[in-house]
Amino acid sequence: LNSLFISSTVTIVALFFHSMAAYPLARLKFRGKKYVSLWILSTLLIPFPVITIPLFILVRSFNWLDTYQGVIVPAIPHAYGIFLFRQFFMSIPGELEEAATIDGCSTFIIYSRIFIPLSKPIAITLAVGFFIANWNNYLWPLIVNKDKQLWVLQVAIANFVSRGDTRWDAVLSSGVITVLPTILLFFLLQKYLVAGIKMTGIK
Repeated sequence: LNSLFISSTVTIVALFFHSMAAYPLARLKFRGKKYVSLWILSTLLIPFPVITIPLFILVRSFNWLDTYQGVIVPAIPHAYGIFLFRQFFMSIPGELEEAATIDGCSTFIIYSRIFIPLSKPIAITLAVGFFIANWNNYLWPLIVNKDKQLWVLQVAIANFVSRGDTRWDAVLSSGVITVLPTILLFFLLQKYLVAGIKMTGIK
């Protein structure tokens, strides 16, 4: 249940904030927009091990060790989601935005009632990616959560393995349980995944 709660929470919150960050980068005009986009995209070049220690120090300073937020909050920001949303928003015809503006819609209304409903394919694509990535996450939950009540599946499975007495029955059964949700998600949402990947390459 910890894995399900953490993965679902990160996915929902990340989609919300990533889409909000991507909309102004794609549709609004402001000084330095290009540089902001490049700066966000450049964070993809930084591997996670490089920021692990600074991130741990930051989480510890907030007293978030052995808490859900210590695992969830650092997993939310990610340039990949912002980039894909931005690419998709750029592909939406400007006439829709202009018509909504003429009708008196505010920027937030245009974002929430036009762009978000149209972004279903890319949102599902990212949702599956975020969910699977956090479902399979091992290193960060291992670092910040020592409380067994907060262990995710991957950490629990790793603790079934020991030098003297490895519980292979628990390891194998847990492995099957871990893999099933990701396979199920892929087959259920396969058409949306393909559509979302195709649509992000329009612009």
